[in-house]
Amino acid sequence: MTRARKSAGRWIAEHTTIAIVLAGIPSLVAGLIGVVAKRLDVSPDRVFLLIGLLTFASGLLTIVVLFIRYIVNYATLTSVELDEAITRG
Repeated sequence: MTRARKSAGRWIAEHTTIAIVLAGIPSLVAGLIGVVAKRLDVSPDRVFLLIGLLTFASGLLTIVVLFIRYIVNYATLTSVELDEAITRG
């Protein structure tokens, strides 16, 4: 399980742009739902709630991707780089 997490984190660190695009998919789905709901004359309250939830999920996924990238990149510092960073301040 640990190996799977490491490889997933490494993939996110190496493909950050793709990961952020994938995290933005809920926003695209929200837009499509809005267009379909407008054409089908669905209650705006439910549509806005669903669009809000999907947009929130998209933002949250983007934050998670960037956080994982930060953690993976931080963990890849070698001891020499870490020592240099500590001595610099």
